[in-house]
Amino acid sequence: MLTRTLTHSLQVSGIRAASALLVLVTATEGPGRAAVALRPAVSQTLAFEHATVVPMDRERVLHDQTVLVVDGRIAAVASSAEVAVPSGAERIDGRGKFMMPGLADMHVHLWDQRTLMLFVANGVTTVRNMWGAPRHLTWRREIASGERLGPTIYTTGPLIDGTPPIWNTSVVVETPEEAERVVADQKRAGYDFVKVYSMLSREAYAALFAAAGRHGIKVVGHVPAAAGLDAALDAKQASIEHLTGYFEATQTASSPLIGASDRRLLRQLPAYVDEGRFSTVATATARAGVWNSVTLVVAQKFVPSTEAATLLARPEMRFVPPRLRAGWDPTKDFRMRDRTARDWELQRRGDTLRNALVSSLHRAHARILLGTDTPNPFVAPGFSIHEELRNLVAAGLTPYEAIRAGTRDAAEFLDGLADFGTVEPGRRADLLLVDGNPLDDVANVARLAGVMIRGRWLPAAELQRMLNELADSYSRRTASFAAMPAFPGDGAEFYAEYDASFEGIPDGAERVVLKKLPDGRRLLAAQAISEPLNEATVSLRLVLDTTGRVETLQLNRNWPDGQATLDISKGDPRLQPGVIGSPMVATQLLLSERLKGLTVGGHLRLQRSDLELGNAVNLLDATVDVERAPDATADVAGRSVPVRVYTLDTRRNNASFRSTLRLDGSGWPASFETEQQSGNLTYRRVR
Repeated sequence: MLTRTLTHSLQVSGIRAASALLVLVTATEGPGRAAVALRPAVSQTLAFEHATVVPMDRERVLHDQTVLVVDGRIAAVASSAEVAVPSGAERIDGRGKFMMPGLADMHVHLWDQRTLMLFVANGVTTVRNMWGAPRHLTWRREIASGERLGPTIYTTGPLIDGTPPIWNTSVVVETPEEAERVVADQKRAGYDFVKVYSMLSREAYAALFAAAGRHGIKVVGHVPAAAGLDAALDAKQASIEHLTGYFEATQTASSPLIGASDRRLLRQLPAYVDEGRFSTVATATARAGVWNSVTLVVAQKFVPSTEAATLLARPEMRFVPPRLRAGWDPTKDFRMRDRTARDWELQRRGDTLRNALVSSLHRAHARILLGTDTPNPFVAPGFSIHEELRNLVAAGLTPYEAIRAGTRDAAEFLDGLADFGTVEPGRRADLLLVDGNPLDDVANVARLAGVMIRGRWLPAAELQRMLNELADSYSRRTASFAAMPAFPGDGAEFYAEYDASFEGIPDGAERVVLKKLPDGRRLLAAQAISEPLNEATVSLRLVLDTTGRVETLQLNRNWPDGQATLDISKGDPRLQPGVIGSPMVATQLLLSERLKGLTVGGHLRLQRSDLELGNAVNLLDATVDVERAPDATADVAGRSVPVRVYTLDTRRNNASFRSTLRLDGSGWPASFETEQQSGNLTYRRVR
């Protein structure tokens, strides 16, 4: 009966189901004869009845439709009067509601796995992650297999920049050989795109395109200042993010910023943009076939500190992980903390210019993608997609065109039109049921009656329950050493425990031991646990010779999605400086002996090997400039004690950090604070 009903419904819809939906079963019945039957891949069937469908294949609505979903795929879309719903199917009443495809946010950063739920709850069923790491490949696989709830993930590899990189821990590329290696590695790992960034040289940028062509992977990202928009259009960069390169390309002839690359100077660009040139660059963009993910919302949310409290008070902010919210402080973010009143005036003028530029791109029929650049400051994951839809309409797109930028057009860009982006048989069942016609007003997209993601139906009440549970979980601290291996704390020369916090938000814990070995050498061991939800654990063991130099290093980093290890033996050239640095407080003990003779105001420069603790573990050459600051007092395990204070400026090829180290009277770390690019990470001794 099920087979006959599905066959009938497909016939009346006039569209054939995708082969992935149904399984052909053949069995021999007598010599040379084969019987062919259709059976569903799974028995679960859902029917959305009497809904108005907004298929997004073109600008139209289909009234009183029934949409059948089997095994996570759309099996049929047809008039409700003509569809016989299979017995046993789950029925969802769609009367008075509109069914449309799920949205794609085409520019996101997935820093915290808990934000996956925020996308789903807002109808975002596909994302393009724009700074990838191995964990994103794992999440992508788990979501596709149904092990994890979240939007379908497309992802770039790690960000590729020049010298000096804008973001710490970027991959720096300066030569054709480096470009070839990086692109080959990212393609081999399984990333979907290569992302280029602002500080690349023109030569490195060209080399990356050449390597990407050889390896069959598309290039997306910023337009480097040294290359310019013409080079990006000539190279046919697949997508340009945030309209980078356009203001530079449309400066007045008298602009003093022509050729500038310093990001502080470029804040002044809105004062020198000639809007009359927008139509020319828009036409060139359309001719080149280059897409733009314009992300208007992210620039709008760059605001002075006086406006931060109002934005943080918005109701959706309680669902954003506290660690992310803590980084949204304009007084700490390196992109905003030193802006003047004039800078903020020009930022707002830039908003107006970006709207006008999007209008020009639209009139020229250049391709536009819906994206938000979440979770940049005050751009809440998932929720911000609805702001950006309104932004696109304000910039001149019709509601249909704005929604298409995050449905059918997104699927086209991702070579996924056969899989998602429209409400048609054979497509993945990523669907939204909304209380209002989205083609009348894009605000209706946010009026969700429910979300179907990969065939799983989540009504509005269930989505709200999941959101509330997520918000409640943020108040529960979960870091614990209980699940970690035994720690060599007995007979210690020094033992301490530290709490870590980011801008006052708990961020983990670390315990450290230093003990003598029978042969006179010493063992420095540490274990660290990162919040939230025991996301990562690190075990570090260093053997020091009798002078305090590092002889051997063993490190193991575990997180829910994988493991990375490093095991370096005595004599390895990477240990030649004798000092190891890391984001962990334990390695700061290695500085203690070297800083003893430094008086207040004194300076010292050290060569050091620094551990980079990402999904992969690297050991990088670094230079550290140390200055002893005036002595102070600090709280150590509940007691106020005198401390020596040192500032550390660390530089390596892909990052720079400024830190403050406080040592107690015995030379042991009392606290260690690192200025990150959006706030401070602080370790304080609690035991």
